[in-house]
Amino acid sequence: MDQPLLSGRIKELPDQAIGDLILRPQFEYEIDHLFPFYLALEIVSVEEAQELGLLSPAQTSMLLTALRAINAEVLRSHMESSMMALSFALEQAVTARLP
Repeated sequence: MDQPLLSGRIKELPDQAIGDLILRPQFEYEIDHLFPFYLALEIVSVEEAQELGLLSPAQTSMLLTALRAINAEVLRSHMESSMMALSFALEQAVTARLP
């Protein structure tokens, strides 16, 4: 089965058993318990990038708007395509909301 390249270092999807027994429960736990902290970290990172001059005010605004539009259900919709990793799901959700 041909799979698209998923990220720079990940070349293939995990085995079904690993997904079902480890990754899916971990993904659900992180959404239920850690997502607000992941989101807060991303928001602070974007704000700090602007402070450092790495992002323009317009870029910062776009990213913050995208981040603030993401909720648990949005992340769950990216579960399979993100290899059941919350950080990848968050990245995909933000990317999908950018022009």
